[in-house]
Amino acid sequence: MNTWTIRLVACLVMTACCAMAGRSLCVKERRRVAMIDGLRQALPMLSIEMLERMLPLPQALRMSGQPLFIEIADGIESGMGAREAWIARRDQLVIQGEMLDCLMPDDLVRLDQLFEGLGASGISAQRLLLTEAERALDVQLTLAKKRADERGKLYTNLGLLGGLAISVFLL
Repeated sequence: MNTWTIRLVACLVMTACCAMAGRSLCVKERRRVAMIDGLRQALPMLSIEMLERMLPLPQALRMSGQPLFIEIADGIESGMGAREAWIARRDQLVIQGEMLDCLMPDDLVRLDQLFEGLGASGISAQRLLLTEAERALDVQLTLAKKRADERGKLYTNLGLLGGLAISVFLL
């Protein structure tokens, strides 16, 4: 192999690595999609456990299997309401490296609305609250998917272009 072949292969590898590095920058966006989707999928189970099986709120939250809901159930079992448990844990859960660090402020507003009324009224009001929360999370999920797709393409292309620029410089 001559030196030009080695340089060309090195440039191709460098370009591919830069493209992959760019792609990895949108991990937070993909985590946001997964978190919102998980919350959205847990709401029907919560509705069944609360409104059909008539389980107490902490037990219904645990049965949903959603880690955030389990955190709130812990707070309720310590003597707080759903709203108070959410407020007490919210700021800790959005810190970098915690469960909700990938969520945007609009997502947190939707969760604020959910926990504001959860367990605080009759069956029909709870059914309406959970239905509205599902609808709001559907909207947030659509927006999150769109943003993740856009950012994924953007960062991948920026990484690719950066890799090409470095390759041209090295040649």
